Amino acid sequence: RKKLYSDPNYLTPIIMINGEKRFPDRRWMQTALLIAAMVPVTTLALYLEQRTFNGINLWIKPLKFQTSTAIHLLTLYLVATLMTDVARRKKLLIGLVWLSAIASLFEIFIITLRASQATASHYNFSTPMDSLIYALMGIGAVSMLLPACYLGVRFFRNKDGFKGGTGLHFGIAIGFVGAFVLTLLFAGYMSSSGSHWTSGQGTDAGGLLLTGWSQTGGDLRPAHFFALHMMQVLPIAGLFGDTLFKGDTQKAKWPVWITLLLMAGLSIFTFMQALNGKAFMVLG
Repeated sequence: RKKLYSDPNYLTPIIMINGEKRFPDRRWMQTALLIAAMVPVTTLALYLEQRTFNGINLWIKPLKFQTSTAIHLLTLYLVATLMTDVARRKKLLIGLVWLSAIASLFEIFIITLRASQATASHYNFSTPMDSLIYALMGIGAVSMLLPACYLGVRFFRNKDGFKGGTGLHFGIAIGFVGAFVLTLLFAGYMSSSGSHWTSGQGTDAGGLLLTGWSQTGGDLRPAHFFALHMMQVLPIAGLFGDTLFKGDTQKAKWPVWITLLLMAGLSIFTFMQALNGKAFMVLG
């Protein structure tokens, strides 16, 4: 049973399904589950496919992006559930939910399609159409990041109105805003450079296990990775602080500060390392 109620305290109607409130941000969870459902299929294709691109199986890249994007959207949804009912129905947030969900599906579609064609999805300027698609992917990537900035600012300004402890709120605020800023900077630099490699053989062959990061020269992907995943790591540090320092709101922030220094420092260090043409790690 589905009922629709109006309430002047809300910017959008309250949707009740079988007595349970449903919020527009559930689109993040639904999109995350849809993309996650592609992972087993892509994994099967990886084991059945013999073709390679840039020295590795051509399905490795879409598999990594599908997993990362599903985690990203699920993170946004989980954080949104900590907000008040009114905050979850803000028109700006609803717009960002739809924008980022559609952009995520577009990104995954293009990356998966290009992989099936053994063609580059990023830094592809072969034809005017390829250049247009890559430009649209850039807009899509920014659209996927915008909700992180919005949610981070909201948790800075509404710490007392949302669920969770001080450490968690602080971890979300710092982690989301920090991830937005650093990821945008690093991704923008990679896009303007036309490659994530700064030196070395220019191939993913022989890269690090799981990540594929170059072991022969500079690679900007580690910096991008550490910056982006501040969104998950810093809130976890905040939860740890809330658990360890119950009742002490200032001490609960300590693990977040420490983790921020480590992750931001690691992001910037690996970025400079790549610019100097050095591999993040060489395991032989």
